[in-house]
Amino acid sequence: MRHLSLAVLCFLILNHTLAQKDTSKLSQPDSATMATIRARIIENAAILNPRLRQFYIAHEEQGTSDITSKYKDGTEASSGTFRIERTLINMNMPILQRGKSTLISSYGFVNQIFHIGTNMPNGSVENTTKSMQMLTAGLTYATQQKLFGKDLTIIGMTSGLFTASFDKAQLTAMAIASLTLKRTATTQMSVGAAFLYDPSSPSPFLPTFSYYHKFTDANLDFMLDLPYRLSIRRQFSQKFSLAFSNDMIGYNSFFDQANLTTDNRQKFVYSYLEVKSGFLAEYRLGKKAILSLSSGINSPLKSRIFENYSKPNDYLIKNNLHVVPYVQIGFSMLPFWNGLNL
Repeated sequence: MRHLSLAVLCFLILNHTLAQKDTSKLSQPDSATMATIRARIIENAAILNPRLRQFYIAHEEQGTSDITSKYKDGTEASSGTFRIERTLINMNMPILQRGKSTLISSYGFVNQIFHIGTNMPNGSVENTTKSMQMLTAGLTYATQQKLFGKDLTIIGMTSGLFTASFDKAQLTAMAIASLTLKRTATTQMSVGAAFLYDPSSPSPFLPTFSYYHKFTDANLDFMLDLPYRLSIRRQFSQKFSLAFSNDMIGYNSFFDQANLTTDNRQKFVYSYLEVKSGFLAEYRLGKKAILSLSSGINSPLKSRIFENYSKPNDYLIKNNLHVVPYVQIGFSMLPFWNGLNL
């Protein structure tokens, strides 16, 4: 799902930059002015959506949930309790902007710690802790054309997931097309479709719909990016803001589980999809730095174990989890490098 966030960033860069060009036919801004406009657009997008910021680090703690794990044939594999700790580090680095095209690279680190209590046949509970460290690297290319007189944004993305020792890897990819239906100073609306190759995605095909409106008098931003995000944000001062949001997020992790198959060298992927619903408070520490605190409830949508590169429905084990509370603290940086403008 993080791919869709980068798609939104590319869409905003292209769409708003070209909008400035379209409304400046009588007095075309020079290259320096256009670069300033583009930088402001990117920063405003990152202020509204934390996942679009150039750098962020966050640590999350979730509550404990009951868990029941079943094989695909319905046979119960295990039951017990399950709790997640997660630390995220990510950086989005624009490489270049040329005319109607832009190129962005991304790098990340995810450390997930799973606290598992397994119910044993004798009535006791066996407590184990599993830690999974993953590295990610990706590249996003976007371009904009005209279709029926409307702006059509086309985006291609590829991303790699690696273990810290680089002995295991998984590639994901996505293509998205988005057509702008409406664009004014305070409102923007678009529709599109995304095609994904990603075990954490609920479907290889996802229709998309984005709507943004600025309620100027109330200093309120309404953002709807289906199927993954709904957010209402209020800026109370130059430094403090509060938002309520629903975010769908997916994570993949490698791990070894010798008792799943006879081949102990088999690569397994734990795929997890969740919806976070809660409040996000942010305080601006300076020109670029932002401190954040969020809390709410976490609703698991999908928790499955795959063999690497298996199809989304060809899973080995399905986990049933419950809604739990979460709290997350983070530090992020607004864009400080906008790439080369060629």
